[in-house]
Amino acid sequence: VINEMVRLANIVPGVFRKALQDIKVK
Repeated sequence: VINEMVRLANIVPGVFRKALQDIKVK
């Protein structure tokens, strides 16, 4: 369970940052 949380904690910021970049471009 902890590993899942750590993986999500690492993935979510990356996806969020990518989404922000997409919004800025558009």
